[in-house]
Amino acid sequence: MRQYLKSHLIMLLIVGFIPASKANTIKPIDERMNLSMQQSEVEIQDANDFANLVANTVYIIDAVYSLENVNVVTPIPVGVTFSFEGAGMLLDNGALVGNNTRIVTSNNDNQIFDTVGEMGGTWDVPFIFPSWFGATDMPNSTDDDTLALQKAVSMGGNILLGEEYTITDTINITKNTTINSAFTANPTHTLIIYDTPNMISFVFTLQANVDVSIENVEIETNGLFELNSDASSIILRNNIVSNETLNAKTVIRNYNNIPRNIDSFIITGNHFEQVTVAFLDGTTSNELIFNDNVIRDCFRYLLRAESSADEEQGYISFQRNDIDGLRGNNAGDVARVLQASASTTIDYLDNTIRNIEGTAAANFIYWRAGNLNFIGNHCFDISSGTGAIHDKGLSLEYTVTIRDNVFDQSNTDLLVLPPEEFGGDNIIKRNPVLGIINISRAHNVNIENNEYLNLRTFALRISHPFTPTSDNSQLPENIVFHNNTVTNTNNKSVILVAPVVTNIDITNNCIDGLSNRRIETNHHPRFIEFSVNSSHPLAAVNDVVISRNTLIKVPRYAEMLWVNDGNFVCTSGTNIPAKINDVVISENSQIGGQSFVTFQGVNATGIRNLSITDNVYHNVLDITRGGNACLDIQEDDVTNVEVEPNLISCYNTVPIINETNPDIPKQKTTTIKLYPNPVTDVLTIESETVIKAISLQRSNGSFIKNIKPIEGKNRLNELNLENLAKGVYFLVIKTDTEIITKQIIKE
Repeated sequence: MRQYLKSHLIMLLIVGFIPASKANTIKPIDERMNLSMQQSEVEIQDANDFANLVANTVYIIDAVYSLENVNVVTPIPVGVTFSFEGAGMLLDNGALVGNNTRIVTSNNDNQIFDTVGEMGGTWDVPFIFPSWFGATDMPNSTDDDTLALQKAVSMGGNILLGEEYTITDTINITKNTTINSAFTANPTHTLIIYDTPNMISFVFTLQANVDVSIENVEIETNGLFELNSDASSIILRNNIVSNETLNAKTVIRNYNNIPRNIDSFIITGNHFEQVTVAFLDGTTSNELIFNDNVIRDCFRYLLRAESSADEEQGYISFQRNDIDGLRGNNAGDVARVLQASASTTIDYLDNTIRNIEGTAAANFIYWRAGNLNFIGNHCFDISSGTGAIHDKGLSLEYTVTIRDNVFDQSNTDLLVLPPEEFGGDNIIKRNPVLGIINISRAHNVNIENNEYLNLRTFALRISHPFTPTSDNSQLPENIVFHNNTVTNTNNKSVILVAPVVTNIDITNNCIDGLSNRRIETNHHPRFIEFSVNSSHPLAAVNDVVISRNTLIKVPRYAEMLWVNDGNFVCTSGTNIPAKINDVVISENSQIGGQSFVTFQGVNATGIRNLSITDNVYHNVLDITRGGNACLDIQEDDVTNVEVEPNLISCYNTVPIINETNPDIPKQKTTTIKLYPNPVTDVLTIESETVIKAISLQRSNGSFIKNIKPIEGKNRLNELNLENLAKGVYFLVIKTDTEIITKQIIKE
């Protein structure tokens, strides 16, 4: 319990002030005070007729004034200042209407108003203190401060919190309000809003179209903020928000998913622990900012902002967040870092994300449509569950850029681009295996300069919509997979392409180590796989470029490309067979492996316009039959490959060229000499046998250029590397009998 500084004045908490009969300093209204009072400062000894106050005048209040049941509905004259000198006003059931009225106190810890009357109008105060209404310091009191804080919020303005308070019920925000504890960059640990067993609702509810800001506050809560109205702006900045229970308490929620519009929603610089941060279904905003937050051991969603199919979020910024721990707490729960409806643009940049675990799904981003920039993120340790994806058939004319990210030790979905239907166990059952990047309907997807470490799922999976259109409009198209590095895979394929994609370009990638220990036997690891059963009525795969990729440390049972052509079967009522059309495979390098390219099928229906040229590899092009089918290759250019003997091939318009006799006995290893190494300008290559091809590559395996060798035995090949940047490079040299890789250092 606080006291007025005047020695004989005692404040009452929550229920009001000391009754007039027991406080000799409470005086009746004195008619002598109804003077003109033209001077700039007037001492008021009694309660005053507020209608007779003079504008722009300071009134010193050194006694407790009671309005009893008088409602002062006429605003106080403009510019009046109440200077409280250890005293206060007992509003009781009355009301006081400010008119840009200023309040000055000798000690802001003192109570100057009760919690019964109403404080209306406007007040010219730099800060509003809950202690003005009797809020008490937690270490000194366990009183309920809900009413005091409600009165402070009802005045509107900047509420400065300096102590710890107990809140046990909802506080309605009806005016522009800022709740702040200090002018510091980080929380000062001066406010804790405690949850109690009786508290069943949120601490703050938005009941009017106002601006709200909560900054530098430490909160222990069952729930912080509930939207019951539109708002111009909502800001949560530099707060610490936590929950000691293991239940998923939501920090920000939209009431009953009723549509709300927030012009600007900003969540920055906060520390969230053991909470669900934002569940904003039904809310749209022109801008939604979630930047520079620290997340520890939270539940289900960090940021979920879904709206109806015909509504669109504005700009979403999700940047520089440090996330360690997000999990679905119960069976069937998801763990989604960001889930949003259609947005104009999402900037998902420079986040560090670890330990995402959902029993039903685990996703970094899950959204309907809109331009996405997923750049510079470091993503570690994503585990448990498969993915559920949302696509309502909104506009697909957007651009997706996935660049300069690191995905490490992943074993389930990290990034899911939008396929088909929203949520539900049905889609989870139908789509049990997803990839780091899963594409079903997106157009214009650029996947560049990413690093995949310890891969346990597909780096890229291109699936198909379950309800395809007949005009190709919902097929994935324009997919670019360039300059990516994949190290240590443990999945059946790095890239899986289902038979519904147009224009995919896979170029300049380095695959270091293929493995498939966790997949059932008879599934060999592959860099690229064209497979998956489909009943799609359209052509399967069109306009494919696979060029200048490097595969090293390839085990004997692996291959670069595997085409299960037999699964491309049309069953939707037309007689147009599914095809693989316009495929170019050129200038790739593979060291080791069972096969370079394998076509294997049951009920195969054909491959049109296949070009396989200028590749450097160790093993054969394995074209094998399955069942009673035969391979249909039309208008093809197949060179620089080895072909399985005794293959039944039909409808060839050009011959398959078998450059190498597979029956030739294995020869001794060729001696290749490089000098000088390190090299500054000209590198000499000396070989005792004929060199057929030379390829220069970066240390990450990405292709630089092919070099035409000088024909003939014991010839010296000189390479001018003067303009090459300093660093480590590889030369891949092909002879008649083998492929040799040599490291060079450019100084």
